[in-house]
Amino acid sequence: MGLLCQKGTPMFISRALCLFPVALKTLSTKFGFACRRVFPESVTGVTQRKEEVAAFLDVVGQLENKFNEDNGNEGPQVLAIPPIHAPMHDAESIFWLIALFFLRGWPKGYSLEDPNERQRRQLRGIAFESLARNTTGTFRDPRTIPIKMMLPPRLEGFSGMLSRLDDYFDQAWHSLGAINEKHRFHAHNALQSVLLGKIRELEASGDEIEIHCKPLGVDDNHALLPDVKSYLGNKRKSPDDTPDKANKKQKVAHKINTRAMGRSDEKAVSVNAEKCSFSLRVSLVYSVTHVTE
Repeated sequence: MGLLCQKGTPMFISRALCLFPVALKTLSTKFGFACRRVFPESVTGVTQRKEEVAAFLDVVGQLENKFNEDNGNEGPQVLAIPPIHAPMHDAESIFWLIALFFLRGWPKGYSLEDPNERQRRQLRGIAFESLARNTTGTFRDPRTIPIKMMLPPRLEGFSGMLSRLDDYFDQAWHSLGAINEKHRFHAHNALQSVLLGKIRELEASGDEIEIHCKPLGVDDNHALLPDVKSYLGNKRKSPDDTPDKANKKQKVAHKINTRAMGRSDEKAVSVNAEKCSFSLRVSLVYSVTHVTE
């Protein structure tokens, strides 16, 4: 088997695209289980795509029944063939961005003097390290998502949401050719379903969670952090970009991405960052909007 791999930002790339083809068998094949976690019975959360989701779940159910009849509960065989880039891989990248957001999110009212913050910070550091260590072209994706014991109390309720999505994106969806064509946006629907469900919970509870613009810290090990250039990428210049304009854009991007990586660079954070905040619910709505575009 060849050791081919896709290119992308390691921290946010889809699992299927960052693994060597021979390592794709490490992905799960519990498709029905993953669907039931993100599409609860009779509640998809995707009001404009109910028929599309229902048809997709029917296909998955039929495939699941066929696999059980032919192979017991083993599921389909995952072939060591490089997957073709598909919309579901972009949806998974959004998921990893959301995971990083909750890993670094600092709710207003949460004190760094909290007696459990030291342990939480250490655990967040381990999770962040797993994200930073990932590479394209690997036999094992080391990334982990934020779990309840890492999060500030007001964000603990989102650990279940992250777990459901993690299960969904841990499946070898690329091995189901029947789904990749007609239902190529199934992952976008799954992401929208889970996010909308959480937004409705927040609206029903009236709980408005404000998040500091300054991220919550992690225990950094700079030796393990990837070169910041990998986050800037080789973005194409627009026709009217002069060298001065391009350099200015790169400098701004450098500040933003350095902060996202978790480096302790206070210069990258505005002096008024601690006074700045935004609504978590509005941020989730914003994410849903971009998932559906």
